[in-house]
Amino acid sequence: MRKITNREEANQYYKQINEVIDEYIKDWKIRPTEVYHYFKRNMNSFLEEIGLSDVIGIHKVVEDVLTHKRNIELDAVLTFESFNSLDKLEYEKVLGDFFQVGLGHIDIVDSNNNIFRVKDFGESKFVACYSKSDILDITEEVVNELMEITVSRMVSIPTEEMSVKFFIEDIVDKDKLRNKLMSEVKTDIFKLLEYRIKKNESIPLSSKIIKREDLGNYLVFYFC
Repeated sequence: MRKITNREEANQYYKQINEVIDEYIKDWKIRPTEVYHYFKRNMNSFLEEIGLSDVIGIHKVVEDVLTHKRNIELDAVLTFESFNSLDKLEYEKVLGDFFQVGLGHIDIVDSNNNIFRVKDFGESKFVACYSKSDILDITEEVVNELMEITVSRMVSIPTEEMSVKFFIEDIVDKDKLRNKLMSEVKTDIFKLLEYRIKKNESIPLSSKIIKREDLGNYLVFYFC
């Protein structure tokens, strides 16, 4: 009999089981809930087929992966018509590689704000993960808000004889204003993201020390 003796071995088994189950979900277009019930009924034969029936603790690995896939479907992250979109699963894979844990150790805490909880051998940490596309979308969103606020403001210049009033949008070049705001927001976008993450009510007050890791196409913020 083989045993799972360390985290590296556990991660390899989680990865292997996840890839096998993904084949059923993505390639065969089978609902995660159906896959969950099928493998629960046929666990032993499944493990024998992939050569892992002699691994002590492998049932827990399969249970974790199956439960994770089913929960994603129940949370409406996956749809039967288009499983290959996989929504937050791509972020979870990035986090799994970064923290060297299996997907069964990653939970979605706030799907709207890309907040996750990573569990690693009894330790739990909260993280946020954004793709470069996410960051661009957030930047555009903030710039649009600032544009709306700025151009709608009225300027009043009082003098002894009269008071001159006009809206900013009547005197500025909107393209130049947008470019200026875009430049400023891009400069401080990391501060903005950190502020939003820290204000997220899903994260315990005790988890407020933030770190940032640039992974190329993804940016990870995490608490310790």
